[in-house]
Amino acid sequence: MEIPLNFNVFNIIIIFGATQGVFFSLVVLLNKKYKSSANFYLAQVILYLSLNNLYYWFADTNISNDFEYFENIYIPWNLLILPMFYYFTTSYLRGKRKMLKNKNFFLIPFFVCLIMHFLLFLYHVFLTELITIPIEFIRGFYYAEEYFSVLFSVFIMYKLFILVTTYEKNHSEYSIKKVTVETKWLKQLLYFGLLICFIWIVIVLSSQLNSYNLFGNWTRYFLWLSMSFLIYWLGYSGIYYSGIFNQRQQIRKNILITERAKEKPINTSKFLEIETIIQSEKLFLNPHFSLFVLSKKTNLNESYISQLFNKNSTVNFTTYINRLRVKEAKLFLKNEAYQNYTIISIGLEAGFNSKSAFYTAFKKEAGLTPMTYKQKNIS
Repeated sequence: MEIPLNFNVFNIIIIFGATQGVFFSLVVLLNKKYKSSANFYLAQVILYLSLNNLYYWFADTNISNDFEYFENIYIPWNLLILPMFYYFTTSYLRGKRKMLKNKNFFLIPFFVCLIMHFLLFLYHVFLTELITIPIEFIRGFYYAEEYFSVLFSVFIMYKLFILVTTYEKNHSEYSIKKVTVETKWLKQLLYFGLLICFIWIVIVLSSQLNSYNLFGNWTRYFLWLSMSFLIYWLGYSGIYYSGIFNQRQQIRKNILITERAKEKPINTSKFLEIETIIQSEKLFLNPHFSLFVLSKKTNLNESYISQLFNKNSTVNFTTYINRLRVKEAKLFLKNEAYQNYTIISIGLEAGFNSKSAFYTAFKKEAGLTPMTYKQKNIS
């Protein structure tokens, strides 16, 4: 008996949202106007939301009955939605500077479930006559996958809350109102996501307890409609706020560059005078040489001297002194007259107070160890 098609106001709304979501994603991915790492991940979030809803729409309308093995050809798009949203949020808040080192970790559940569904597909198509897997086992796998998906989603949202709140705390140079404007919509999305997870778990529990068919449970309309709403919300808010945020970041950067350009070096002549004293008298060879020692010698305040270095040099006082010591050590290491002297002796003579301090500073400045430098410069 042929099963009649099932169309109603709910799945009509769902198909409109899903098709527009796919179209929107492709526009963002292919249009150079929206080219950015944040928009790249945002488009994927909307695409996977849309594909997820499309799959269930085909099942709910009974169109899937015309396709053999439809229920076995399943791609767990839902396990890609929140990982991509996490990458979007990271890119949105941190920019290209600090993307995740191990970001592929969040993709493991998707590939594991994809492989499991592929194996089930092979079983239904080729192995049902050779092997019998109890229907309870297969149904149990589907329920276990849904429970895991909910928990996995909640875990990523927890990580997202930490990411957003950490961003707010770390940007104290701007007023909290300005920072919360940038993150408020993200938090609202996360709260809505938690609501969806709550609806999701209630539906799965009711389906299992009442032995409803996973596709036939009308209560799932709440879940699919929520996702349709999420598609529109993300499409508008993501592009809008991402663009606004990037513009504000650029404004702040431009203001900072302008302010720094206007700043005049604090008493450049005084800095040059101090620099001459340090280098001509080789004060840096004293392993106990410090801002305190220099302030006593020059009768200047320690903080003022530190400020002079910060404003007139590319490095701070400590790094500046270590560079002079490394430069001095290089002269010893390249000199054949000191070829039989130990590395530590040369380091101490150059002003370092320990072997570890010498090796650390030398490798930082020269990019190689003192021994390697010596071997390369003495044939």
